[in-house]
Amino acid sequence: MHCSRIFIVAATLSVAPLALTGCGGSSAEAADPNTAESVASIQAQLRFHKVVVRPFSVASSVEEPGFAPLESHRATVQYLADKGVFAVVYDHPAAPVDPDTLIVDGQVEGLRIVGGSARMWGGAMAGNSYMNVKLVAMDMTGAPVAEQVVSSDNNAMAAAWTGGANDRSLPADMGPILGDAIIQMAKGSGTPAAAAPVAPAAAPTTAPAAVAPAAAPAGYQGTPPPPPDPAPAGAAAP
Repeated sequence: MHCSRIFIVAATLSVAPLALTGCGGSSAEAADPNTAESVASIQAQLRFHKVVVRPFSVASSVEEPGFAPLESHRATVQYLADKGVFAVVYDHPAAPVDPDTLIVDGQVEGLRIVGGSARMWGGAMAGNSYMNVKLVAMDMTGAPVAEQVVSSDNNAMAAAWTGGANDRSLPADMGPILGDAIIQMAKGSGTPAAAAPVAPAAAPTTAPAAVAPAAAPAGYQGTPPPPPDPAPAGAAAP
């Protein structure tokens, strides 16, 4: 059994990271069976009813990612399609979008898959495999909706007992985990980080001098700009 520790960090919320622990990619399905009632309940909470999961990118710090990003992307899209909570699930960047569409970009920020030879000769001493994916969701205008970092790793001892099977399956096992995170984002869970407040400009200590309007350019046929407002009574002449 693939045992993993899953950490979902709502990067846009000022709360402590939420740590979830589960074994295998099917644990979420066991806890939330895909019934008509559960699907209808989720759909009623959605802010977006269509989703585009664009191909995952890979951070420059990740060495030799292999097919892991592609496997995770495919598993995520397949999970969402099978779940049936979205009216449409697209997996390519050129998909049509509208105001009811959530667009999701994923970037693999951390990745280690223990190879078969290393697991065979080193067993549990070869360490664990892990994968970290940053999800950024936006609406059709590009305005941010939510952002999460989803991470999972396996148990090195269990991987040794299975001959590295759950090392190899880790990218695909991320599919349900990432899919559930995307569903939460489609509900509008989490808000974009607030922009830093801008201090108001200091009030001027003296009244600004009146500025004469610029002369109309040669050939200008429109209405000339109006003259400046007269100075209020009692004000000193500029």
